[in-house]
Amino acid sequence: MKISRGLLYVSMAACLMVMSHVSASTKSKKLQVLINFSDPVAFMFALSTGTGITDDVTATRPFGSYSLANGWILPGGTINKNQTSYLVDKHGNPITIADSVGRFETSAKMLAEIDFSAFPAEGTIVEMTDWGLYFNKKCDSETNLIMASGFGKAGTLVSGDSSFSWVMNALEGSGCNKSHNSLSAKMYTSGDGLSSLIEIKFHDDIKYED
Repeated sequence: MKISRGLLYVSMAACLMVMSHVSASTKSKKLQVLINFSDPVAFMFALSTGTGITDDVTATRPFGSYSLANGWILPGGTINKNQTSYLVDKHGNPITIADSVGRFETSAKMLAEIDFSAFPAEGTIVEMTDWGLYFNKKCDSETNLIMASGFGKAGTLVSGDSSFSWVMNALEGSGCNKSHNSLSAKMYTSGDGLSSLIEIKFHDDIKYED
């Protein structure tokens, strides 16, 4: 049975459309991370003060203490930092795990006391930080991840300003992100106090499958 050239082209185009729907590669210099304080099941925070462990994100973080936290990685531009709530995207749609392209984990050692009732001066180096960004889908047939290390500075607690900022080197990665990179980031807290947004900017493009 002969197949017309036109029908063959249509079939090939349909296959390509299905493939692109299943998995598409994204290159970007920007990512966002959503940290949801109102959902302790999906989002975790733990602070080891030396005398105990607390999950209160507003607790004073003594010099030498350690903290752990996680969040959802979102494509850059998903949330507008000026929104009242970060639990919805910039179009007002609730953000769920289905919108996430990966998992964010951070550990930090405090280099200065962080007291939210007497916040350190803006620009004070307050923590040594390690980040792990683990993307949901493999890339180049390998687990796709980025490991970064650096330091964090105090910002301000003024609404609309960043409360923390970071400068970091991407020490290692796998999948599509093996090459050396660097990044800067800032954290913003929503007006309703239920979530925080971290905006990350890489020096060079990173890549992930969405």
